Amino acid sequence: MARQSRTRYTVLGVLTLGPKSGYDIKKFIERSIGNFWRESYGQLYPTLKQLDAEGLVSHKVEDQQGRPDRFIYHITRKGHQELRGWLVQPVEIEIPRHELLLKLFFGTQVPADANLKHVAQYRQEIESWSGQLNEGARMLRKKYGDTDQGAFWLLTVRQGILVNEALEKWCKEAEVELERMAKRRRQGKRGRNRER
Repeated sequence: MARQSRTRYTVLGVLTLGPKSGYDIKKFIERSIGNFWRESYGQLYPTLKQLDAEGLVSHKVEDQQGRPDRFIYHITRKGHQELRGWLVQPVEIEIPRHELLLKLFFGTQVPADANLKHVAQYRQEIESWSGQLNEGARMLRKKYGDTDQGAFWLLTVRQGILVNEALEKWCKEAEVELERMAKRRRQGKRGRNRER
């Protein structure tokens, strides 16, 4: 299934939580499911237009004095049916694209220190994201307590927390190995210099 079609279901799902503008949908995605799903404005607005044309959403126009009109979208009954149909379909497992791993795969082409710098930066980002996820989990427990909605949302956050814990562990192991490699390369260069 193409990513654009998944954007349809992302938008429909967000609209089950209440009417929103395209801007509101984008911000909601960033704050709620941004740890595992991203959408750009370039994907959202054409999707909203298509969903509207198909009768899966409807919209009303809010006049904003001195600014462009604001379109507020609502999911329709037909949109709910479409979303539910997709939610029960089997999940397609995707292989993620991971630039750091691609660079490490070809890491012999640059000094080990360059690779070490990439991993250290990645670890810092993961640690920062882990803090945000843990704070999100605390907020969900406080705000939604023992509700089904809170439990489902917490499942997604908890997966992110556990994945980040594993990634932090991997980063530390990778840094140790890359430091060892850098040291070995430096010693090898010194040995060759002495031979000359």
